[in-house]
Amino acid sequence: MNETPNGKYITDPIKIELAAIPDYVREDLAQATLESIRSFLRQPGGREFLESKKAAKKAKK
Repeated sequence: MNETPNGKYITDPIKIELAAIPDYVREDLAQATLESIRSFLRQPGGREFLESKKAAKKAKK
């Protein structure tokens, strides 16, 4: 949840119309996201951090 300047919380889901995004923009975004994840995983402790977050999320279910 995000708090607004007036102290209220935003709880409405954000809706993105993916069909309105041109293919080349989606492909560029996907490529940048994948490279960011790969870079993160190459850092010392990156993979362990991600695995611990996945395990914590799975334990909440």
